[in-house]
Amino acid sequence: MVLFYSLVSSVMQRSSALLFNICVLTSDFYSMLAGIFLFGQEFYILYLIAFIIIIFGTILYNREETNYVNENEQL
Repeated sequence: MVLFYSLVSSVMQRSSALLFNICVLTSDFYSMLAGIFLFGQEFYILYLIAFIIIIFGTILYNREETNYVNENEQL
């Protein structure tokens, strides 16, 4: 957890909070894989569907460059 919270600020500076939150959601899929291989848990197809949707959303979000407004410019 110390490593996680130490790297959060670096990730936020290089990308966005939205992308960070989307990527954190994928941890459930990796936890499920660990549960299957380490503890013999049952596989649920909804985890795979959710993982594919998250990956698709991440790709879709990163297709366009984010435009930032300069503080000196008027909206």
